[in-house]
Amino acid sequence: MVAARVEAIRELVLGRVAKEWRSYRCQGLFRRLSNELAGFHPPDRIRVTEHQWVGGDCELGEPPSHAWIVDDQGVQPVSPSEPNDGGGTLRGMYFSVFEIRFGISPDGHRLLWEDVLGPRAGIGLEYALSGEGAALQMERVDIVWRS
Repeated sequence: MVAARVEAIRELVLGRVAKEWRSYRCQGLFRRLSNELAGFHPPDRIRVTEHQWVGGDCELGEPPSHAWIVDDQGVQPVSPSEPNDGGGTLRGMYFSVFEIRFGISPDGHRLLWEDVLGPRAGIGLEYALSGEGAALQMERVDIVWRS
């Protein structure tokens, strides 16, 4: 797979996570009340890790090859060998640090995305990737797992 495509996919993923982060921070009165009623606490940060796509299945290998933290300072690369703190502390049913894991298929046309918000709150999604460069798009194909 061409390195430029891999980099474009990473930028797409990290841009999407940064947008998600901003949505947690920019909350109006209705959203704050809704979160309060549901017992949802926005995360302190989001840890993003890139993993190797394992075999033909939708499975991510260990250890991660790249890692980033997304918080109020933006997107910052961190060492992939830096241990995850287990999601931080548990607040209700959610961790204080959300984790997003992703892997790119060897042909560069599929992406596996795992969103872990708490011990029983997460989802694994498979996306089809189409386009090139700035026109690159993700389209959800399947729900791989849900908790």
